[in-house]
Amino acid sequence: MRIRPYRRRRLDRTTRARYDALLAAHLDGAPDRPDDLTRYLDHLASLETFAFHGSNHRLDELRTTQAKDTRDFGNQHAVYATPDPHWAMYYALVNRQNAWNLRNASMAFGPRARTRWYWRDVRVADPAAPLTVDGYLHVLPRDGFRAEPRVAGLVDLVHWATDAAVTPLFVLPVAVAQYPLARLIRRVP
Repeated sequence: MRIRPYRRRRLDRTTRARYDALLAAHLDGAPDRPDDLTRYLDHLASLETFAFHGSNHRLDELRTTQAKDTRDFGNQHAVYATPDPHWAMYYALVNRQNAWNLRNASMAFGPRARTRWYWRDVRVADPAAPLTVDGYLHVLPRDGFRAEPRVAGLVDLVHWATDAAVTPLFVLPVAVAQYPLARLIRRVP
């Protein structure tokens, strides 16, 4: 297991204004791509307005499904999301057709922490198949989601769930090459 930190960057006023304009365009249905996806995601996270869900497929509606997780919170019939777009990107980019075990987490000492620690491992069926593929980041309203309780009352896992179907506010197509942190996703035995 390898856990690595990532510190969300603070953006200057000009960059925030540019990304606010891009966000408005996305909410209006424009397909524009950000010039720097990582910084744009940092901006969206800093707004504390959205939840994020990553998938290899574009979804017009996220429906509840029965998850299979080792923890009770992650083993329920629900739609899952996170306020951390960088964790959702793991699910957007991992080649789910070749993964037989996903081992991952996003951890910090509080939901507003700019530094989070990530575990991004994948056990694959075919070592010759691609580890990552292009995918989609679904940007969702936060309404109706409940957070997994903190571990030992301290560690925030930013794992959220809702019992209702959710329609994305907008969907970002994401290319592996566009997201530098994709290189931290590891193939493990």
